[in-house]
Amino acid sequence: MSELLRHQDIGFILINILGQFLESFLFMYFIHSMFSPKRYDFERLWLPGTAVMLLSAIVCDAVTDNNIYAWMGSVVLVPFIYTIVFCKGDLKIKFVLIILFSAVLFALENLSVTLCHAYIGIREACYTELLLVYIFRRLFMKICLLIALKMLLQHRVKASEYLQGKSWYFLGIISVLEIWMIFCFDRKHQAFNIEIALDAFCVAVPLLLYYALNLMEDNIEKTNIAVLQRNFIDMQKEYVGQILDVDHSLKEFKHDYKAHLFCIDALIQEKDYTSLQNYLSELHKIQQKLDYGKTYMEDHILNVILNIKRTKAIKSNIAFDIWIGTCSLKEISSYDLGVILMNLCDNAIEAAEKAQEKWVKLELENRRGYIKIIIRNSTYANILQNNPDLLTDKEDGDFHGYGMKIIQNIVEQYQGVMKLNGGENWFESRILLLNDGNEADKSVNI
Repeated sequence: MSELLRHQDIGFILINILGQFLESFLFMYFIHSMFSPKRYDFERLWLPGTAVMLLSAIVCDAVTDNNIYAWMGSVVLVPFIYTIVFCKGDLKIKFVLIILFSAVLFALENLSVTLCHAYIGIREACYTELLLVYIFRRLFMKICLLIALKMLLQHRVKASEYLQGKSWYFLGIISVLEIWMIFCFDRKHQAFNIEIALDAFCVAVPLLLYYALNLMEDNIEKTNIAVLQRNFIDMQKEYVGQILDVDHSLKEFKHDYKAHLFCIDALIQEKDYTSLQNYLSELHKIQQKLDYGKTYMEDHILNVILNIKRTKAIKSNIAFDIWIGTCSLKEISSYDLGVILMNLCDNAIEAAEKAQEKWVKLELENRRGYIKIIIRNSTYANILQNNPDLLTDKEDGDFHGYGMKIIQNIVEQYQGVMKLNGGENWFESRILLLNDGNEADKSVNI
């Protein structure tokens, strides 16, 4: 088949170019699955990137007369440069992942060649059979790799908060060793079945190791989210307890208001100004810092949270409208719902602070066995377009980045659904949480 390529057989040349296109496409698919673009418009560069990589492969083959090592160099170098220029992420991790995928691609190509030679070696193949075998080698096996990527590599590096550096470097070393095995292992005296087993092993190991590492990271991330969620609830309980203590003190103060006036009047009449000053100093320690006069719902904890967030918004000159329909909690914990409301309100207020028109609207109600939450807010731009992954821009982003993940975790806990919508200068979060399994109507529209 290589001879047919060298003799400019048009059928084999076209298939070879299609194979190079698939290789380039697979690399771009892999890269854009792994890393976030540095800018939103870079997300659309996968097609030009595929074209550039394809062109470099064609030129490399033409100049070097299909030299395997030149092809290997272009396969590694062009994608690596692409990730440096257009993608976010650590340079070392980029290199490791490019080497990993290159090792898989090289092993797959080698496996294809071995299978083809094994088939041709046992019979006299005609031109059509050679063409079909070459299609299998250059096209079919690449399509199989694409399917494997979709099935196995569902976790993206850009979605992971806990990259295990040493593990990834170990995977990089394994990939380099595999490349060495593929091209330096003496195959002349080996049976085809041994070669096929070796090549299949080299294809499978990096993919399975990568998948295992991502599962490990996913479990670590879920554990950390659960811990953060529990800590958040504990802090919320403590905070609400403090607020309730203050509220209780204020009620006591109001109850004793007449008695305080009587004492003050008595001290004035006795002209005991020193005692009067001390008495007033004690009274000044009880200050009504927050106004929880509005009652939005029966649950006192959620009512306190809503008042706190509304007060926070008003201090930032943000119009904060709250509409609460019929809302009684059955299966949903008020603390879990409180975590969702606190995170959603904080996100909405922070986004509205940057907008020209500052507003937030919150709706909460029972809906046929579910609790329905809708929160809309103004934004400075189209958030979903400019920041589709909703990555935080805070300096302590590792902590704040968990807000939406905690919300999603609670939504899943209550068999719910979360949907995000947005447009020019507005953003909306919609959530359904299962509140009553006996009355739940799954046709409820979020």
